Amino acid sequence: MRLGQAGFTLIELIVVVSIIAILAGMFAPIIGIARRTAKRQAAVTMMNKVEVALTAFRKDAGALPWQGNPVDAAGPWGNELAYRLMHQLDAGELAKLKQDLYDARQAYRPSGSRHITAATFDQPRNTYSMSVATAAWGGANDRTTASIIANRLGAERAAVGVMSGFLGITATAPNGGGVWQDSGAILGSPSSRGWADDYLAGQLRRNDYNLDGNGLPEAILDPYTVPLVYIRAIANGVQGMLHQDLEGQISSEWFGFQPRTRITTEDKASDVRTHAARQHVANHELWSAGEDQRFHAMRNDPVNTDNVAATDWQRGLQ
Repeated sequence: MRLGQAGFTLIELIVVVSIIAILAGMFAPIIGIARRTAKRQAAVTMMNKVEVALTAFRKDAGALPWQGNPVDAAGPWGNELAYRLMHQLDAGELAKLKQDLYDARQAYRPSGSRHITAATFDQPRNTYSMSVATAAWGGANDRTTASIIANRLGAERAAVGVMSGFLGITATAPNGGGVWQDSGAILGSPSSRGWADDYLAGQLRRNDYNLDGNGLPEAILDPYTVPLVYIRAIANGVQGMLHQDLEGQISSEWFGFQPRTRITTEDKASDVRTHAARQHVANHELWSAGEDQRFHAMRNDPVNTDNVAATDWQRGLQ
């Protein structure tokens, strides 16, 4: 600086730096809040895309993707949603899936390992009323017709299980006149992983999912880089009652073929793996674990306070 030229004094520089520091301190929390809000919105946007893909999967496969819940309520939580919703099966994978579907259905054929015979029935004829007055079967024809229905129900349930990825789906066996009980896996050694397709083609970035050991899409990750928490009904099944020239009705529930749903609850403290608000009992829940990257199955656990849900699960709860 030349002699006589104006400049900043040390005091002036200190004042300017102090003002900048004060302004930065004022805006830092606002910037932090904006970033957190943006991440939460990104999580909601991602989950909305996944919800649409899950609807498409259910339309094709007959059920939502299967996902076993962890034994520990605190996790680790994971999902196979990237495989189910972002992987188009190749010819070899389709061939394995077709074979598993064939084997599952064959189990209920006359020569199959899970075939239900007329002589198997140990329950009243009219399962709708379970009335003593209608307890007796009309004859061999009724039992034969009922066995045909039962095998169709069992084959349908098994096929839906295979398609959804529930390859450990079980058969059922008589239970002393009560609802039949689970009795061993239908597929001894399944070769497929169930149905999958690229319902999310081009909608997620590479860092929104990870890969398994074979280089295939595995879990969809939330904006906090942890797997989305995907909770679904406990087991697939078939619904309703069928009437086919019988003096009574045959129920899928009679044989344990009905969907195994969660239990209706009004308690926020309930375990999401087994309980749900009424509208979610036969459906699923989708969560982002939030900034702390933790999720606990008990809804009112403190670690869940920053979590992000795809739907308003609290509606219907106390």
